[in-house]
Amino acid sequence: MNAKKTLIAVAVAAVVAAPAVSYAASSTLYGAIELAMTQSSTAVNGGKSSTSFLDNGSRIGLKGSNDLGNGLTGFYNLELGVNALNQDSASTKGSSPYSESYGQVKTRLGYFGVKGDFGTVVAGRQHGLFYSLIDQPTDVANVVNGPLNAIGFNGGYNSRVNAVAYVSPNFSGFTGGVAYADIGTYNGIGTYNGTCATGSTVNSTVNSNTACTNQTGNAGKQQGAYQIGGKYSANGVWWVSAAYMGVPKDNVTFNTKGGASWKNVWGIAGGYNFGMFALNANYQQEKPRSSISPSAYVYGTNRNKSIKTAVVQGSMSMGPLYAYLQYSGMQYYNQNNKRTADQVTAGVFYSIAKPLQVTFEVAHGNQYMNSFGYKNSGDFKGNTTVAIGTNYYF
Repeated sequence: MNAKKTLIAVAVAAVVAAPAVSYAASSTLYGAIELAMTQSSTAVNGGKSSTSFLDNGSRIGLKGSNDLGNGLTGFYNLELGVNALNQDSASTKGSSPYSESYGQVKTRLGYFGVKGDFGTVVAGRQHGLFYSLIDQPTDVANVVNGPLNAIGFNGGYNSRVNAVAYVSPNFSGFTGGVAYADIGTYNGIGTYNGTCATGSTVNSTVNSNTACTNQTGNAGKQQGAYQIGGKYSANGVWWVSAAYMGVPKDNVTFNTKGGASWKNVWGIAGGYNFGMFALNANYQQEKPRSSISPSAYVYGTNRNKSIKTAVVQGSMSMGPLYAYLQYSGMQYYNQNNKRTADQVTAGVFYSIAKPLQVTFEVAHGNQYMNSFGYKNSGDFKGNTTVAIGTNYYF
């Protein structure tokens, strides 16, 4: 009798466990611990330098795929960012629940999708379509800041966005895509439902009445942006891409930084691979919707004219060694006066073993960047950062 009960229990356990085993077989657990040390010197505060030891994007994730039948494949990716050097929670180390610098877990990626002969549909927190087509090929820096770009100048968009996207199948080297992305970042939910007063703080950024005027009463208004773009690749030897992003007038992230009202951002990019060497470049332009008095801008930055940026990068890959040299430049306006910002970055990455990598980078820029953009002042010229990174992947 006991033997029969045991056999029944084993059979039931096997039936219950079967689906879990099937899913586990198509899933991969991965992660990285990324640490870095930086030495920065600027003309700020009498030329004093600073040294930092920091987490550079440690993370852990789970990704996988499943055969859905009828030629369809389902896939997913959930990736959480953590600060390997900080055990404190946001309640004691800051107010932003979406920053690893405050020691708590945040969602870096969290999406699922379906792909087949029709193309790919994906929903959730993912790499934005505009970023993937224009910025990603030159976003190679490990520790130092990435290249100057029009969207980054604004501060309202990064590589990962909450979006619903469609990407077409490959037609003789050409792929196209469309996406609707939630790019409003106030409180991490794409809407702002509070008011700003002089000296108030929103997401740890001190704002003035002018900077917050358009935020008041924007609760529940349209915050997303539509993106469209395409890429042509000639057998992986050379490629070109273009993308466009339209910004709604009520978007608080793009349209209240300095009181401006942005209409759209567009960009073109291209690259050529020859052996172990590669050359990549992009050009971007962010256009305003309307002109606003320069006196309304935080830190005096005039945002009633287009921001233009360009990036050129050369790189080399040879076994465990990767090296790059990159130049990025920006043209913007301050009180109706045309200004420029430049940044030169160089880096060497070396994989000691498959999971272990060390990096060395140097970046030099001629302008000081604050949370609202570049403040044009001779006191802020000549910024240099030297960074050493160690990355362990699993």
